[in-house]
Amino acid sequence: VKVSYLRTLSSEGRLFPRCQSVPDGQWKDIDDSDMVVVSHPWLSKAHPDPNGTQLNELVQALDNLESKGIITANSGVFYDFCSLPQQPRDS
Repeated sequence: VKVSYLRTLSSEGRLFPRCQSVPDGQWKDIDDSDMVVVSHPWLSKAHPDPNGTQLNELVQALDNLESKGIITANSGVFYDFCSLPQQPRDS
């Protein structure tokens, strides 16, 4: 997904959506090399980040990378829950 989309989610106090719920136009073309891959623990069985803590920390790190010219708002982020199809989960 695009950095700009994650930034919007964070600023609106929303959580990471399942891959199937990411709106059209928020995907980064996988052929581009401008990608960040995130490794993270899941904080619950139902959702990897139920309180939005990881999202907010990730956006801060992405903002830092963008301020250094390493990425842009249109760069892609691979975060498994948003990037791979997910089955509905029970808590």
